[in-house]
Amino acid sequence: MSESRVHLQRLWSEVSYRMQSLRDNPECAKEEYDQILDAMNPGITAKLTFDLSELDRIQISLPKPKVFIFSFNDQTLNITNIIPFFLKKK
Repeated sequence: MSESRVHLQRLWSEVSYRMQSLRDNPECAKEEYDQILDAMNPGITAKLTFDLSELDRIQISLPKPKVFIFSFNDQTLNITNIIPFFLKKK
């Protein structure tokens, strides 16, 4: 890959930055957008406080929900998340 992570992330985030600067405080939006320029900043990262291998032995059995509620405002929601709920046979 010839492009840097910083360059590609700035391209990816530009539309979000522009929308945020119109909707929210433009100075805060710019500050957040400019943080991408810091190649040493890892961004939001997880710090696990448990051993991942322990998850294999945990069994959780919860009743299946009768109703599925979703929001079209959720950026991570897409059609592949919704279809299984409508295709499920009773």
